[in-house]
Amino acid sequence: MKLNFENYSTYSHPEDIKRLGFVVNAILDYVPSGSKILDMGCGKGNMAIQLAKMGYEVVGIDSDKLSVEHAESLIQLPNLKFSISTVEEFECNEKSVDVIICSEIIEHLVDPFSFLKKTITFLKDDGILIITIPNGRGPRELLVTRPFLYLTSHYKFLQKGFRYLKKLLGYQGSDQSKAENLEHLHFFTFTQLKRMAGKFGFEIIRKGKSDFIENTFPLSLFTNRIHILKEWDNKIADYLPNSMVSGFFTVWKKRITSS
Repeated sequence: MKLNFENYSTYSHPEDIKRLGFVVNAILDYVPSGSKILDMGCGKGNMAIQLAKMGYEVVGIDSDKLSVEHAESLIQLPNLKFSISTVEEFECNEKSVDVIICSEIIEHLVDPFSFLKKTITFLKDDGILIITIPNGRGPRELLVTRPFLYLTSHYKFLQKGFRYLKKLLGYQGSDQSKAENLEHLHFFTFTQLKRMAGKFGFEIIRKGKSDFIENTFPLSLFTNRIHILKEWDNKIADYLPNSMVSGFFTVWKKRITSS
């Protein structure tokens, strides 16, 4: 199903729109209209707003106050609610949600396993869990994120310098969140993600790939100014092996066990 995601989203980058498309189409394929969706770490509300516009009952939660306030300022809908909360604080009945989305979030958490253990208690037995993550050994994490984290953790004075340089080169803040600290604490591969799903009694029933190297410095200096390069890069990623892409989109479902 072809949808114009840009109508309901403030996303401007092909990678973000591609991720949104994967999430929306997975939900359309696996759950009926009007189903209850919980968007964990909803950030600025892009996904939650898109899905609410399509008729789903959506609750977006995020611990970052500025992100939630931004999301609430964009639109008011009777089937859309935002909440400033952590997963531990959030009140939700067990097995009451049809879809849970964790998009670009578990790599930021100190204890992603405890987070997921709590989160999946909200999910119905026949529901789906959608998780998107950076590839921990992909081009962007290996060539940009990890070196940046190493340098700034060993040389604190470089943090302000890197921020100034990014602004000078025209890099803007994240389209997904207004949070200042978006540091990656974990670097999951697809194999590790599959293993994690298995530990919780799930299996990955659908997978997508994000981009190749369009977000990797110094190539990003060009792709940020030439939009079609970003689009080509995202299309190329679909044909590359897991080790060469910068992120994964996945749909999890509880494994069926024979009695």
